[in-house]
Amino acid sequence: MQVLLDLSQDLKAVISQRLVRNAKGGRRVPAVELLLQTTYVSDLIRAGEIDLLKEAMKQGVDGGMMTFEESLIRLFDAGQIEWDDALDNADSRSELALRRRLAEPLAVTLEGDDGMAMEPSSRSMADAKFPHGTWTDGRTHGHRI
Repeated sequence: MQVLLDLSQDLKAVISQRLVRNAKGGRRVPAVELLLQTTYVSDLIRAGEIDLLKEAMKQGVDGGMMTFEESLIRLFDAGQIEWDDALDNADSRSELALRRRLAEPLAVTLEGDDGMAMEPSSRSMADAKFPHGTWTDGRTHGHRI
C-alpha cells in the first residue's frame, strides 16, 4: 500500500501524551509515549505490522523511545504521581504492575552460624557471602562439614 510506504519513509517521530494527576496536587504532569523512526520501525510500518510497534518502542528505550508504561514508572519513581494514577493511565495495568514487582529489590535475611544477619538487597550481590544456615522459612541451605 502506498500510504504505508510513504509513512515508513516520511515519519520521523510520533509523540503522544496523557496528563496525569500530580501526587502533590496542582497541575497535572505529562506521561509521554515516543516512537522514533528507525530502520526497524520503518520496516514494520511498510509491512503493515503496526501491532509490533509497541514492542519496538520497548526495545528502543536506550535509543530514546518510550512507552506510556516506562514514562509512568519514571514519574512514580520520582514521586510525581501516585501508583493508582499510574495504573489508571497505563495501556496495560498488568504489564505495569509486573514491571514494578520485578524492579523491587528482593529482601532476604540469612542467619549464619555466628548468628549475624545479612540482607543481600542492601549490598551488591557480587559482595554477598551466603553462610551455611537456614532460610527465614526454616529450610536449611548449604552443606555442613
